[in-house]
Amino acid sequence: MKKALWTNTLREIGNSFGRYMAILAIVGLGVGFYAGLSASQDAMIETGDEYFRDCNFHDLRLISTLGLEDKDVEAFRELDFVRNAEGAYSTDALVNIGDVGTTVKFLSLSDKINVPIVTEGRAPVSENECLLDDYTYRSDVIGSKVSILDSNKESTLDLFKVREFTVVGLCRTPLYVNYERGATSVGDGTLAGFICVPAGAFDSEYYTEIYAITDASDEKIYSDRYEDRMEEYEDRAQELLDELAFSRYTDIKTDAEEEIAEARGKLDDAKAEIADHEKEIADNEQEIADHEQEIADGEQEIADHELEIEDGEREIADGEKEIRDGESKLSDGYSKLEDARAELDSMKAFTPAEMYAMQKKLLDDSEAELKAKEKELKDAKKKIEDAKADIEEGKVKIADARAEIEDAKVKIADGKV
Repeated sequence: MKKALWTNTLREIGNSFGRYMAILAIVGLGVGFYAGLSASQDAMIETGDEYFRDCNFHDLRLISTLGLEDKDVEAFRELDFVRNAEGAYSTDALVNIGDVGTTVKFLSLSDKINVPIVTEGRAPVSENECLLDDYTYRSDVIGSKVSILDSNKESTLDLFKVREFTVVGLCRTPLYVNYERGATSVGDGTLAGFICVPAGAFDSEYYTEIYAITDASDEKIYSDRYEDRMEEYEDRAQELLDELAFSRYTDIKTDAEEEIAEARGKLDDAKAEIADHEKEIADNEQEIADHEQEIADGEQEIADHELEIEDGEREIADGEKEIRDGESKLSDGYSKLEDARAELDSMKAFTPAEMYAMQKKLLDDSEAELKAKEKELKDAKKKIEDAKADIEEGKVKIADARAEIEDAKVKIADGKV
């Protein structure tokens, strides 16, 4: 039976020898490829492990939407399994490299964790120097300028203390182990590469992330022991991160509430001050109205006094005319009296006593009339003197009223200022 099977098999091979050799080659290629992968896995893991150790690659990356502070870094350093922890900054931004606009990720440089490897040029020594991604850029870019564009969001621009950098070298970072640089919400949505700058180039009160190296780094990467230890450490780190995030949230909330309370206090003070100013304005407007009424009253008083002066001047004119008429009548009376005396004297010698008496009466009447005229003249002069006194008094009142008007105008001007 076995002999017949072998005979049949050999016959089949002989009849289709080419197909048999093709199948044999495919099987041999698959076996060889599998053997190669199995043999190279350890070498690839060893190479990666050595690279990550040389760069002090992190075991944990801790991020919080509220940001992280120095005290948070210290809290992670105090964990028994953490060997080192360090705060870091990163952000995506639109930049000009030379004359070319592009979108890149900015990373803060460190000499303790995630240390980049400089492949060309040198490491930055000042805050305005940087390293570029050696996968995206070539050595001819060294010496060119990198400018952060003003078209970035205000929150992005506020993260930077330095807005322009000089390229001093190219580098690789363990944060990128493949050729993909990731997506972004900035620009066209794709990152062209990364830029490493000194931490001092950033101007922020908080870190965007914390990197930590644990004692699990003693284990080889991708090993079961490493994975098991990191699973435990991640849970513990997450618990602490949640506590720190809640504490920062509470601090931020408390600070915000204090600022709101302070702002409300200032608002209330401002409202009170506005109310005081409005009352002061109302008082000033009322005072202005009062002074304007004083001016109107003063002007009316001046008009009244001017009318009184006109009446007084008219009365003086009438009195002066009356005086002139009285003086004329008095002069006529004196003339008549003299004529009567002359006539009386001429009639003494030859006129009877009755005639003399009658002439005497006529003389007495003339003297009485003359005295009446003198009294009228005296009264007229007194009226003129009184009118003149009234005019002078009216002029004084007008001067006082005008002074009050000027004073009111000054007060109004002061009130408007």
